[in-house]
Parts: sequence; structure tokens; C-alpha cells
Amino acid sequence: MPNYCSNTLMLNEDTNDSILDVLKDYTDKKGNLSFQKIRPIPTALKKMDKDDNLDSPAFRLELRQKLIRKYGADSVWDWCVENWGTKSDADVYHAAPDGIGFTTAWSPPIGIVKTLSMLTGREFRLTYIEEGMDFCGEYFSYPNWLENHDHEHSPISSAPKKLQKELC
Repeated sequence: MPNYCSNTLMLNEDTNDSILDVLKDYTDKKGNLSFQKIRPIPTALKKMDKDDNLDSPAFRLELRQKLIRKYGADSVWDWCVENWGTKSDADVYHAAPDGIGFTTAWSPPIGIVKTLSMLTGREFRLTYIEEGMDFCGEYFSYPNWLENHDHEHSPISSAPKKLQKELC
């Protein structure tokens, strides 16, 4: 069972736009933010994780090598960690017009927030805290990914007081 990282995603712009409206194309049927809709897991990796009946170890090794060359990973877990920043989709979801809150396994979904900025052309701020491993931070993402900033603090007590107050 993973430690859970609590995240809050907000627009980092001077706007009256609701984050719920900005992200409406990236939600599941329940209206929850869906990493799978933002950056889908390649089908070939899903099949690899489910298929225990691959012919031989040599064939399996060759297939894994092809997947790594094509996707940079040979399993769903590795691909999600590399591309989303966490091993699985968002959970325990809370939404409001000014921000959405959700949990992730072990770490904040930095890769997802980067991708959202590029897809929407919007600026985002993600705050996060993972009390089990005693770290927190804030991540600023811009459509020009070269300008992104991550400010992580460990232990949590080393974070600026304003951020600590916001997270607790």
C-alpha cells in the first residue's frame, strides 16, 4: 500500500475562469480528473502487463526491448511513473471552481501537470504534501515547459510558513 500524496491543482493566472471548465475535456464520467484522458497509457503496455502466456522467455525479452525502444518502458507501472509522475490515476477527488484536490500514490503528478499546460495553453500551480515521507512543495507549470518550476521541501518544516499553512 503506497503513501498518499495530497495534491491541489489551481490555475496560476489572473482570470475568472473556473478550473473545472478548463479541465472538462480531461475528466472521467464522474467528472473526476483522469490522467488516462490527459496522457493515455499505450495499449501495447496494457497488453504486456495482462499477457502471462507469451511464448518463450526469449520472445518475452525481445518484446520488452521493443516496448522500451518505443515507449521508454516495458510495463504500465514504469510508464506511469515516468510520464505521469506517479504509478496510478488520481483518487479521493474534491472539486471547487478555484481548485481541485486529489490524492496520488507516493508523489505528485508533475508529468500530468506539464502535459495539461501544453494541452490547454494555461498556467497551473500544484501544491502537494506527502506526510509519510515528510515532503511538500509547489510546482508551477507553463505552456512553455522550459519555464516550469518545482519547489520541493523536505522535511515539511523547512517549507515557507505560507506554504505550510496552505497545506495543513
